[in-house]
Amino acid sequence: MARALWDSHWREEACIVHESCIDFYSPLTSKACFSIPFYDIQCVRRVEERSGVNPLSGFPLVAVETAWKCHYLAFSNEEIQTNFFDILNAAIFSNVQDLHKEEEWKAHMWQEVQSSADSSGETSKWANIVSSKKFRQRIILNSRRMPFDCKSFEYDQTNTKGSDDVLCSFVEGLLRKALSFSLKPLDNPSDFIKFLDDTSRLRELSLSEVDKDGRGTFCMCVNLYHCLLQHALLLSKTGPPTKRNVGHFMRTHCYEIGGDVFSLAELESCVIRGNMSQAYYPKPPYVRAPKKSRGHLAYSLDFVDPRIMFVLNTGNLSHPPEVPVLKPDSLEEQLSVITRLYLNKHVKIDQSRRTVTLPKVCDV
Repeated sequence: MARALWDSHWREEACIVHESCIDFYSPLTSKACFSIPFYDIQCVRRVEERSGVNPLSGFPLVAVETAWKCHYLAFSNEEIQTNFFDILNAAIFSNVQDLHKEEEWKAHMWQEVQSSADSSGETSKWANIVSSKKFRQRIILNSRRMPFDCKSFEYDQTNTKGSDDVLCSFVEGLLRKALSFSLKPLDNPSDFIKFLDDTSRLRELSLSEVDKDGRGTFCMCVNLYHCLLQHALLLSKTGPPTKRNVGHFMRTHCYEIGGDVFSLAELESCVIRGNMSQAYYPKPPYVRAPKKSRGHLAYSLDFVDPRIMFVLNTGNLSHPPEVPVLKPDSLEEQLSVITRLYLNKHVKIDQSRRTVTLPKVCDV
């Protein structure tokens, strides 16, 4: 069979089904290069071929789903696919153990998701990013499903504004879902898996085709930034970022969107604030995108508002614990309320000395 390393890179391998796992062997090797234990497998399913989307058209595909990642296997014909499908399912169901007890299985699944976040399976797809003069590996958090296995967005191709509304509404719901999770083990793991599948759909969302001067696109990008932030905080094994590692945190946690990759720092400084003035003294918690990320300025929004600096949350104590879910219809009111709350908290007025102390973000 051929195993997908990522959507455009497949490698011919041998797959051996054991009593408790399946092992994959690359050509001319005697040691397994990859293994999937049966207790990690959520399901095994055939992948329906979508016209013009499948990277290996004509070769039947099988998806082996785990909590964090869907692994895709391609076969030369349907007979071999059916044979493998039947053998693997029979082996899995004949080895069902007590490990799948409800509470133990939930704890194991959450542990697997957190431990797998640093190795998304597509480590070679994107170039490393430079942070503090060191090369860091990008962590792609929305790579559970590959683009050819994601549900496409349905909207009128001739109506650009209509498509923007659909995408804005989708990202808004995605952020609400992300904010509903906590760091505690999940009560319903299937909800989080559904969330991971929905974030994978972002791989078919192209920022270059949306209205850059529209309120809906502005709201979508800010909500997308906060969704990625919450997603990264949930899966961070080291906890919330500190002053020392916030730069690595903001530059390495990424979403793949429309065939390109965006980190938290790139979304903030290149897309949302791309057409605004640059920071004078960039210090934590503000993190500037690396110089090699200047190509992301092609996605910068034409709709700008300086109040966005009071809206973008970085998870540090200077920001409120709440994250706003922006809506195009009430954007002006939301920006005014958030700015007022921020300034009421951080602006200090000493009437006796006739001084006003501004928050540090104004110095940046």
